[in-house]
Amino acid sequence: QPQQQQQLQQQQQSEGAASSRGHRREPEKDKPGRKQMSREELLELIEEVYACRAEAEASQPGVPDTLERHLYAHLAAEDANGGSASAEALNVRAQAVFEAIQRHAGSCCEVAVFAKILQHRLPEASATTLIAQRDAVASELRRVLDENYQNRQPREREALWRVWLRSGVPLAACDRVAHQLYAAPDANRLMEHMQRRAVSGGSGGRDAVQQLEVSFEDFEQSVLFFQVELTERFLGDFARKFSELDVKGSGVLDPRGL
Repeated sequence: QPQQQQQLQQQQQSEGAASSRGHRREPEKDKPGRKQMSREELLELIEEVYACRAEAEASQPGVPDTLERHLYAHLAAEDANGGSASAEALNVRAQAVFEAIQRHAGSCCEVAVFAKILQHRLPEASATTLIAQRDAVASELRRVLDENYQNRQPREREALWRVWLRSGVPLAACDRVAHQLYAAPDANRLMEHMQRRAVSGGSGGRDAVQQLEVSFEDFEQSVLFFQVELTERFLGDFARKFSELDVKGSGVLDPRGL
């Protein structure tokens, strides 16, 4: 486990800041003799680990525990098919998971947050916060659409919403959402990044700026990474102090550590 933590830390140090600004890491090529875990498979695994952690918390509330322990327990149970997984099999499975995290953390905020929780850089509640923020992006964009086209029939607005999801969201709508979610300085910083990523959705001309678009997923992921950046900055001093007290790297402090 310490070796896997070190791998994640090295990867996050090199990519963390860049990811929050929207830079994407290119997937690595397949390694001979090992099937790579896809992003969808990794996200499914992450959801299962979160579910195991929530179930344990519900059955034993207040008992100190970590997401990392539940990850390894889940991998052991998955490999064992009801029996005891060998150390070698568990290590191979864990290595595949951590390699998948390294591949996808730069482009998928859900993966990046999972990695940061494993590293004790973010609290476990960040996973729930991420879901709420993702829902807020969609609901605020839909609210902007409904306000802009309030004279249209509901059926027409629903069709236009599907076009936004499939083909791109107007940059002007993203700007309104950004200023709804964040104070002006932060919203402006986020939109500077979105303007660099926007493409023209029209034929150019005088109104070309108004026709700039970004994909829904790009805007959503950019907002999520931006929120993670703000959270890490806010919790920076606490995280550093926690790391100093957590000398064993377990993610749990006993009363003597406190």
